[in-house]
Amino acid sequence: MAAQRIDILGWEPHLTNTKFHLVYLSGGDAYFGPNYGGATVNTVARADFLGRCANLARLFRQMTFTVDLENEMIAGMLQEKLSAVDAAQRALRAHPSLVDEWLGGVTTATGAPGLPAVRAALDAR
Repeated sequence: MAAQRIDILGWEPHLTNTKFHLVYLSGGDAYFGPNYGGATVNTVARADFLGRCANLARLFRQMTFTVDLENEMIAGMLQEKLSAVDAAQRALRAHPSLVDEWLGGVTTATGAPGLPAVRAALDAR
Protein backbone atom coordinates (compact mmCIF):
# COMPACT_ATOMS: atom_id res chain seq x y z
CA MET A 1 0.00 0.00 0.00
CA ALA A 2 1.37 3.40 -0.97
CA ALA A 3 2.04 5.91 1.76
CA GLN A 4 -0.72 8.43 2.19
CA ARG A 5 -0.46 11.98 3.36
CA ILE A 6 -2.67 13.18 6.16
CA ASP A 7 -2.98 16.73 7.42
CA ILE A 8 -3.69 17.34 11.09
CA LEU A 9 -3.35 20.14 13.57
CA GLY A 10 -0.76 18.67 15.90
CA TRP A 11 1.40 19.64 18.84
CA GLU A 12 4.05 18.22 21.09
CA PRO A 13 4.02 16.43 23.41
CA HIS A 14 1.29 14.21 22.02
CA LEU A 15 0.89 10.48 21.46
CA THR A 16 0.44 11.04 17.71
CA ASN A 17 4.12 11.94 17.50
CA THR A 18 5.08 8.43 18.57
CA LYS A 19 2.69 6.68 16.17
CA PHE A 20 3.39 8.53 12.92
CA HIS A 21 6.30 10.22 11.22
CA LEU A 22 5.15 13.83 11.39
CA VAL A 23 6.55 16.87 9.65
CA TYR A 24 5.59 20.19 11.15
CA LEU A 25 5.05 22.89 8.53
CA SER A 26 6.61 26.28 9.01
CA GLY A 27 4.76 29.56 8.61
CA GLY A 28 2.33 29.35 11.50
CA ASP A 29 4.08 31.78 13.85
CA ALA A 30 1.42 34.46 13.28
CA TYR A 31 -1.24 32.02 14.49
CA PHE A 32 0.52 29.83 17.03
CA GLY A 33 3.43 31.96 18.23
CA PRO A 34 7.17 31.67 17.62
CA ASN A 35 9.02 28.36 17.40
CA TYR A 36 6.00 26.43 16.11
CA GLY A 37 3.91 27.68 19.01
CA GLY A 38 6.49 26.43 21.48
CA ALA A 39 5.69 26.74 25.14
CA THR A 40 7.58 26.72 28.40
CA VAL A 41 6.13 25.36 31.61
CA ASN A 42 7.47 26.82 34.83
CA THR A 43 6.92 25.73 38.41
CA VAL A 44 5.27 28.48 40.42
CA ALA A 45 5.29 28.56 44.21
CA ARG A 46 4.29 30.94 46.96
CA ALA A 47 6.68 33.75 47.88
CA ASP A 48 8.12 32.09 51.00
CA PHE A 49 8.50 28.62 49.46
CA LEU A 50 12.23 28.88 48.74
CA GLY A 51 13.04 29.82 52.31
CA ARG A 52 10.72 27.30 53.92
CA CYS A 53 11.30 24.37 51.56
CA ALA A 54 14.79 24.90 50.11
CA ASN A 55 15.34 21.18 49.54
CA LEU A 56 12.15 20.74 47.53
CA ALA A 57 12.81 24.00 45.70
CA ARG A 58 16.20 22.60 44.63
CA LEU A 59 14.50 19.47 43.27
CA PHE A 60 11.95 21.55 41.35
CA ARG A 61 14.70 23.78 39.86
CA GLN A 62 16.63 20.72 38.71
CA MET A 63 13.69 18.85 37.17
CA THR A 64 13.29 19.36 33.43
CA PHE A 65 11.26 17.34 30.96
CA THR A 66 11.94 16.96 27.25
CA VAL A 67 9.20 16.47 24.70
CA ASP A 68 10.57 12.97 24.00
CA LEU A 69 10.40 12.03 27.68
CA GLU A 70 6.84 13.30 27.97
CA ASN A 71 5.84 11.43 24.80
CA GLU A 72 7.40 8.27 26.25
CA MET A 73 5.42 8.54 29.48
CA ILE A 74 2.18 9.48 27.69
CA ALA A 75 2.56 6.45 25.40
CA GLY A 76 3.05 4.19 28.42
CA MET A 77 -0.15 5.46 30.01
CA LEU A 78 -2.36 5.57 26.92
CA GLN A 79 -1.07 2.66 24.83
CA GLU A 80 0.05 0.28 27.56
CA LYS A 81 -2.44 1.39 30.23
CA LEU A 82 0.30 2.01 32.81
CA SER A 83 -0.57 4.15 35.79
CA ALA A 84 1.10 7.56 35.91
CA VAL A 85 3.35 6.30 38.72
CA ASP A 86 4.39 3.19 36.77
CA ALA A 87 5.03 5.21 33.60
CA ALA A 88 7.17 7.70 35.53
CA GLN A 89 9.13 4.96 37.31
CA ARG A 90 9.78 3.16 34.04
CA ALA A 91 11.01 6.39 32.47
CA LEU A 92 13.34 7.07 35.40
CA ARG A 93 14.75 3.54 35.19
CA ALA A 94 15.29 3.99 31.44
CA HIS A 95 17.01 7.37 31.93
CA PRO A 96 19.17 7.09 35.06
CA SER A 97 21.10 10.24 34.17
CA LEU A 98 17.88 12.20 34.78
CA VAL A 99 17.72 10.83 38.31
CA ASP A 100 21.33 11.96 38.84
CA GLU A 101 20.60 15.47 37.50
CA TRP A 102 17.32 15.93 39.34
CA LEU A 103 18.48 14.68 42.74
CA GLY A 104 21.96 16.19 42.95
CA GLY A 105 22.18 17.84 46.38
CA VAL A 106 18.61 16.89 47.33
CA THR A 107 18.07 15.09 50.65
CA THR A 108 15.37 12.86 52.06
CA ALA A 109 13.05 14.01 54.86
CA THR A 110 15.57 12.57 57.35
CA GLY A 111 18.51 14.42 55.78
CA ALA A 112 20.09 11.47 53.97
CA PRO A 113 21.21 11.93 50.35
CA GLY A 114 18.17 11.65 48.10
CA LEU A 115 19.85 10.05 45.10
CA PRO A 116 20.67 6.66 46.72
CA ALA A 117 17.20 6.56 48.29
CA VAL A 118 15.46 7.07 44.96
CA ARG A 119 17.75 4.60 43.19
CA ALA A 120 16.96 1.99 45.87
CA ALA A 121 13.23 2.64 45.53
CA LEU A 122 13.40 2.26 41.75
CA ASP A 123 15.42 -0.96 42.06
CA ALA A 124 12.97 -2.40 44.59
CA ARG A 125 10.07 -2.41 42.13
